[in-house]
Amino acid sequence: RTSEILFTNTERRHRIELDAQTTAESRGASFVTYLWLGVEHILVGIDHLAFLLALLLLCRRAREVAYLVTGFTLGHSLTLSLAALGVVNPNVPVIEALIGFTIALVAAENVGVTTGANRQIAGILSGALLVFALLKSFFHLGIPLVTLVGLALFTGCYLPLMNTPARALRWRPILTALFGLIHGFGFASVLLEIGLPTDRLIAALLGFNVGVEIGQLSVVAVLGLIGFLIAHRFPAMNRRFVLDATSAALCALGLFWFVGRALSI
Repeated sequence: RTSEILFTNTERRHRIELDAQTTAESRGASFVTYLWLGVEHILVGIDHLAFLLALLLLCRRAREVAYLVTGFTLGHSLTLSLAALGVVNPNVPVIEALIGFTIALVAAENVGVTTGANRQIAGILSGALLVFALLKSFFHLGIPLVTLVGLALFTGCYLPLMNTPARALRWRPILTALFGLIHGFGFASVLLEIGLPTDRLIAALLGFNVGVEIGQLSVVAVLGLIGFLIAHRFPAMNRRFVLDATSAALCALGLFWFVGRALSI
C-alpha cells in the first residue's frame, strides 16, 4: 500500500503505524532470514565443525551423542543470547583463540583416554600454556595472563582425571556445556556484526539460534552416516588408529588456531 504525506511549515511530523498483520509478517520474515543465517554460519564455521567432530569421535551410542548435543546447545544458547542482547560484551579476539583451545583439549583428551598417556599430555599442554603466560608477562603477547594461567590449571587438573573412555564420556556433557559458552560468544560476534533489528529482536535472535541448531544437527547426522558407512565398508579397520590419528590432526589444528589467534591479539 502507498500513501501520500504533505509536509508544510506547520505540519512537520507525521506518525506512520503498521497494522498487526504487517508487523506479524515482518517478524516472520526476520525469523526465516536469521534462521538461514544461523544454518549458514555453522556450516561454513570450520572451527565449530572441528569441535563437533572431536566431540563425537568417542561416541558409540545415539544416547551419548544426544547428551553432547544437548550440553553444547545449552551452553552456546545462553552466551549467544546474553551477548546479542547486550548483557555481556565479550572480547572477540580472545574468544576466537579460546575456540581453538577447546578443539585442541577435546582432541587431546581423545588420544589420552585411548593411549593411557593423559597425564603426559596434560603436562605438555599445561607447560606450553605457562610458556605463553611468560611471553605475556615479558613481551605482552597473546591473551590475558589470568586466562592463560587458568587454562593451564584446568588442563593440568582435568585431563589426568579422564583416564578411561567411560569416565570421559560421563563427564563430557559438562565439558561440552562449558565449552559451549565459549562457542556461543563466537556465534554472537557474527550475529552482532550482521546486526539485529531492534523492533524484531526476539524473532531474529530466536531464528538465528534455531538455525544454528538445525545446522549442528545436520552436521551430526552427516558425520554419523559417514562413520556408519566407513565401519560397514571396512569392518576390519582399526578403529582406535583412526580415532587417534583424527584426534591428533584436530589437536594440531586447534593448537594452530589457538597460537595464531592468540599472538595476533
